[in-house]
Amino acid sequence: MRYPSLGMLLLSAHSLLSKSFRTPLPRSLLRLSSSLPYSPRTTISYFTDVEGDLNYLNRYVDLSSVISRPDPTDPSELTLLPNSHVVFGGDSVDRGGFDIMTLTLLARFKKKYPSNVHFIMGNRDCNKLRIRSELGAPTQPTPPPHSGVYWLPPHTPPTSNVSRLQWLLKSTMGCPDSFIFRKNELCILNETDDITGEDVVESFRQTCSPGGLMANHIMAAVPSIKFGPVLFVHAGIPSPDGNKGRGTIKSPNDYSFNSYPPAFNPTSGFSDWLAKTSAFVEVQKQDWLNSSGKDDIWAERGGYSDEPDAGGSLMQCE
Repeated sequence: MRYPSLGMLLLSAHSLLSKSFRTPLPRSLLRLSSSLPYSPRTTISYFTDVEGDLNYLNRYVDLSSVISRPDPTDPSELTLLPNSHVVFGGDSVDRGGFDIMTLTLLARFKKKYPSNVHFIMGNRDCNKLRIRSELGAPTQPTPPPHSGVYWLPPHTPPTSNVSRLQWLLKSTMGCPDSFIFRKNELCILNETDDITGEDVVESFRQTCSPGGLMANHIMAAVPSIKFGPVLFVHAGIPSPDGNKGRGTIKSPNDYSFNSYPPAFNPTSGFSDWLAKTSAFVEVQKQDWLNSSGKDDIWAERGGYSDEPDAGGSLMQCE
């Protein structure tokens, strides 16, 4: 494999579906730019945008040269070859119908190989941080007051649990079938047809609250992963010149790296920018974890904030 002259190959999560490749890296590049422990000859297997499609994930595993299922009777048990890494490029849920099963399989794989299985944050992952503040915490009788999301014309969101969740998924998260998908999946998992709309609401609340499957996946994910000259990200990275939401991103000189995504500064170098981007994301994740879930709703106003805003600045990035 030949690398670009700048020694940086950018693999976007929306330009590559799945690939396994072997990368014999020049030692000079390893010394200069490795962000993760890396040998001169390491196999990286990459896949992305599963979006709850368990069949797609299973096909990837079956075709992979580094992942195997040693026990045919237990498809959830995955084994990774030595000196191999797996990078999941983000967007774990929403459109395939098996979000819980997909997240469970990924979580078990990550737990078994914490240093070799890596998750990139996707927009469909990060926007689930909104569920707690806009739908409510587990067992909450009704959803919190909501004046509407800033990117849609003036509107009043539904006030019942079921209708609020259906509106969130269909009108603000681009996954109109996720409600019925979750209901069907819960029927399978619980071996019953007696799953109500409130059961679906509670399932979303639980998985998207601290300690839940979706929340844990986001907490384990990072904005980028770099192996030698290869950088994995999910789609685009915010520009310091402006954004599509309300508010403005400050000039590079004004970044605190707490509430604003850092701008690339050629003077300090690429590795410094990656480190500061990761630091920004970690601050935002902790901000979300430490919030009560009853804070003001980021989606009502959008933009970035100088103050802790329950992870709102991270949601703006998605």
